[in-house]
Parts: sequence; structure tokens; C-alpha cells
Amino acid sequence: ERLMGIYGLYDKRFKWLMREISSNKRLFVILVFLGMFYLTVVSVWFLLGMFLDPQRVAPYATAVLGLVGHVTSLYQSKLDDFNELRDTLKQKMTEFEEKLREQAMAVLKLEAQLSNLSSSAFPVPHGTADSAQQQAQGAAGAAQHGAQQEAQGPAGA
Repeated sequence: ERLMGIYGLYDKRFKWLMREISSNKRLFVILVFLGMFYLTVVSVWFLLGMFLDPQRVAPYATAVLGLVGHVTSLYQSKLDDFNELRDTLKQKMTEFEEKLREQAMAVLKLEAQLSNLSSSAFPVPHGTADSAQQQAQGAAGAAQHGAQQEAQGPAGA
């Protein structure tokens, strides 16, 4: 299904790939069945040997049971350690996230205070950009008109 984006539905490579995946699944099932069958046969012969000649088979049975018990306890111990480590890591990550969130909120509050302070210290003229541009043009026109009157003033007197 994921491979449909890569290959076309009727593409030969896609069909071969699907056959390969299907045959791998079948092979896996067959191997699991054969493994379970082998373990069952060995267990039956082991039990039969325990009944027929216990002095010969008992040390092997003890060794196998000891090994299985040790591996099981070691697995459980490592699983408990992993769960404890995972819980500790989750807790530390949560604490880090909360501290990071608190610091981000503090920075945002500080930025808001600074923007309020800067807007009150340096007031920006209200209005649109067009009105500010008109005010600037008016001021430039007044300065130009004043300069013309100064130039005419001494000549007119």
C-alpha cells in the first residue's frame, strides 16, 4: 500500500515485489512452525530421557532450567531498569519543557513591557501613511514658501 506511490498498480516491478513480500511471509510462517516442531520434539525426548535414565539426563535438565531461570530474571531486571529510566526521562523532559515554557513566557512579557515603554516614550503620530506623507509635504512646502519670502523680503523693502 505504501509502495503504490512509488510503483504503478500494474507495474511488473510492483508485482514482483508483492510476490517477494508474500513469499517472505510464507517462509517466515514455515520457519516458525519448524522451530516450534523442533522444540517440541526435543522436549518430548528430554522428558522421555528423564523417565528412562534420570541419572544421565538430570544434570542437563538442571543446567537448562537454571539457564532459563537466569535469563528470565535478567530480562525482568533489565526491563524494570528500562521502565524506571524511561519514567525518569519523561519526568525530566516534562520539567525541561515547563521551564522552557516559563522562560518563553517571561521573555514575551518583557518584550510586551518594552514595546509599551517604547511606544509611550516616543509617540508615533496617529493616522495612515498617506496623512504622514501629506504632513511631510506640507512642512516642506512651508519651508520652501518661507525661503521664498525671505528672498523677496529684503528686495521688497
